[in-house]
Amino acid sequence: MCKTIERLLDLRAGTGNKLLHVLDIGCGRGQDIPKWKLARVQYMVALDFSEECIKTYEERWRTSHEPYRLFTLKQDFTSRDLYYQIEHSFYDIVSAQLCFHYMFGT
Repeated sequence: MCKTIERLLDLRAGTGNKLLHVLDIGCGRGQDIPKWKLARVQYMVALDFSEECIKTYEERWRTSHEPYRLFTLKQDFTSRDLYYQIEHSFYDIVSAQLCFHYMFGT
């Protein structure tokens, strides 16, 4: 089983029946949607700097019939005004798996 999924299942064990609020920074095209189902997400804020990625994420979310509420945002996550553009101030999980390398030049 994928290590990420194992960690999510471990996290679920410690939270009881609580449904989670998640901020997914650099959400990409929605490849992680299946793992969020395992984590029992209630509310997801998914952001990416690519409009194409956001559209693909939304389509995957719609066709997967995930039960969580979704708010998507095309946004550069290094922007200082990001805090004021997202709906919740507190999250149970903040995921930023494949985006930090974009902050640095090669």
